[in-house]
Amino acid sequence: MSHFVCKTCGKEGAFGGKYSAIGCATWRKFTSPCPPCVKLDILDRQISETKAFLNHLEAHRGILKTGINEAHDPFTKLLPTEVTSQIFQLCVNEEDLDSGLESWPLHRVPFTLSAVSKRWQAVAKLNTSLWTVIHLRLDPGQTPGLSKETLDDWLSRSSPHPLTIQLHIQYCHSRDFSWRAFCRSIISTLNSYSTRWGGISLKIPENLLPFFQADIPGTPLLRSLSIERTFPGDFGDQDDTTFTFDLKTTLPAPNSVSLSGYQLRVAHIDWSNVTRADISGLTAHEALKMLHLAPEMRECTLRNIDEEGSIHQLHGQNIVHTNLTTLDVHIIIDQISLFFGHLTAPSLKNLSYECPGESLEPVMAFLRRSSCPLITFTLFHEECMLIHDHEHLELLRTVPTLRTLKIYDFDIFDKFFELLEQPNSYDEENDDECLFLPSLTSLFLDCQYGAFKFSWPAIYRMIAARVSPEWKKKGRGVLARVEVHLCFNEGGNGCYIDEESLEGFQRLIDDGVEIVLRNQMPEEDVIAYSKRYHADMKAERMEIRDW
Repeated sequence: MSHFVCKTCGKEGAFGGKYSAIGCATWRKFTSPCPPCVKLDILDRQISETKAFLNHLEAHRGILKTGINEAHDPFTKLLPTEVTSQIFQLCVNEEDLDSGLESWPLHRVPFTLSAVSKRWQAVAKLNTSLWTVIHLRLDPGQTPGLSKETLDDWLSRSSPHPLTIQLHIQYCHSRDFSWRAFCRSIISTLNSYSTRWGGISLKIPENLLPFFQADIPGTPLLRSLSIERTFPGDFGDQDDTTFTFDLKTTLPAPNSVSLSGYQLRVAHIDWSNVTRADISGLTAHEALKMLHLAPEMRECTLRNIDEEGSIHQLHGQNIVHTNLTTLDVHIIIDQISLFFGHLTAPSLKNLSYECPGESLEPVMAFLRRSSCPLITFTLFHEECMLIHDHEHLELLRTVPTLRTLKIYDFDIFDKFFELLEQPNSYDEENDDECLFLPSLTSLFLDCQYGAFKFSWPAIYRMIAARVSPEWKKKGRGVLARVEVHLCFNEGGNGCYIDEESLEGFQRLIDDGVEIVLRNQMPEEDVIAYSKRYHADMKAERMEIRDW
């Protein structure tokens, strides 16, 4: 029998190992076992006793490990619990639900901190602000550890703070009874905390929307609401009149609203407090109606606006929105006047516009009518059918206050840079009225999908004119940044910058102007490879001359 001594607790002797004795051959049952079987029995007994001793040591090790974190972490002993709790709060990030694959987020900050030691676990549980954000992704068969009780435990720890909830349910068919019941139980638990909803983001099938019903007195703290349609719950049933987000109580009045894949009537909310909206998939009529319902709107993004049902509904409807300062519009209709022809925004400062299929005249009319102090303008081409090649220049003349201009996929000619370069010989006090974009400080051009129709000297002369002492002393906008993206094969027409312009660009860069000229095929700095090209050509000429 083996004799062991545990140096941790002092126990010695046998540690209770158990083993099954191996019998010898059946024909030897009336005689003594053979010598090999005798030796094997002794060895098995020793192995069993050794394993028992190892299990004894492992138990000691597990107990000792629990004290390691406490011994290695003096700050929870040196600092008051309140300070420790604030340090824990710094660990909280704004990680989006889509950044992880797990359903029940065990790696989130509260769980991670609680796993370090019992002391940390106690501090984390007492820190109510750690539990105010919850991310849930529900997929059939992939919700280990998540139940109505565990969710309720999480939510209750955050009281009395407002809750931020992200819920993503990719699929829920009405005939999948067990899964549908589970989803309803989770939503029911969330509903019981509706008075503390501060922000709620839903990516769910439309057939689950009716299950959200707030407790009396409603959702007084709700400031952010996002609803996005995921995979349909029932094939062929896409009627938004059936499925709505109606809390059956006082209408929530959020400041920020996001809708994707739903019509406006899906969200039963009070729009009067909304200052920021990101909406996708509305008709032009609904987009204007939303702006009318939200007089406090400051920032609005409208994507994939179409014309279905808009033509007859927009007759005589005009919206004057005095608070709107930022508008980002992507319209997929041919008649953009259905939207811009009915809107006036005198306070607009930032406009991003993307629309295929029509001229820019409705946008020009909108800007003239609004007479707004536009500062930033982003313009996408999208196969826009211009009346003539310089129509976008006429559009830009309507916004002399512009400081930042971004243009994508328009054909840019030397005429554009010549207008920006304009002579500085005007002495009249009102000469800026004759200038093209006199306040411009930042220019971005993305010409990847257009032909190369301008020259490098024209760009250089324009930048040089816009940073000259004569230009500066007139109090105009000084060009600080120019970025141009192109797409052409190396060696093609216009690929290399001529030496004179190249030297000019370098002088401007040395003087502090930020100039980025980039070829996207391959992605490389045009200035850098133009320098290499001219250096190689010079070396080649010298070799020929020496030869």
